[in-house]
Amino acid sequence: MKVATAALALARYADALERAEAFAAAARLRAFAEALQPVRSESISRFADVCSRLSLPHSSDPERLGELAPLIEALVQLLEEVGKPEIVGDLRRLLAVIRERGDISIGGFATAVRKHVASASKGQPRKGAAPMDRSLVDGYLKRLEAALGDDAAFRDLFREIDGDKRVTRVEAVELASRFLGPTPPATSRPKALQRLLHRHQKLMDFKRSSESIRRGRPAA
Repeated sequence: MKVATAALALARYADALERAEAFAAAARLRAFAEALQPVRSESISRFADVCSRLSLPHSSDPERLGELAPLIEALVQLLEEVGKPEIVGDLRRLLAVIRERGDISIGGFATAVRKHVASASKGQPRKGAAPMDRSLVDGYLKRLEAALGDDAAFRDLFREIDGDKRVTRVEAVELASRFLGPTPPATSRPKALQRLLHRHQKLMDFKRSSESIRRGRPAA
């Protein structure tokens, strides 16, 4: 299984946790899934081997990899019950990495993965690869996470991103991958941006349904 498949499974698990209003746990999972993006084309076994040799820097991020272990263990147990042996096996390899480096921050892990990819690709530029404005993506990602669940604020921000000519297809795909889950590089700019709206809309629909249930009437 590719790392991208595992990242997608974690992103969907984070969606479920958000619907259950376990927002802190969902945020940790999304941060980890985001850290996996630079190595999404690697196999899990290859990634696990790389992780054992990563030089992990100090980070002030208080969120530790070890805090993800119970969450991913619960996901593994669920998948075992529905009969997904291949996915279970690879997620267990990922879980072993998390436990082995459990005292490292998620932020520090993400930095180490990016440095590893940059070092491995140095001197091997891809033909025709469009440069990405990472600072632009990072800035918008922080604002998207902050606006999530506030319908007016989120839609205002979405319109701003949609109208920002600096956000090309490359930035849109990266934003969608980091905000929602792995997005194919060939995805068009409009479709990638719609994925941003999709996560917010699912959360808003869930909030409306929950509120209706609390009030004792069906959602409109």
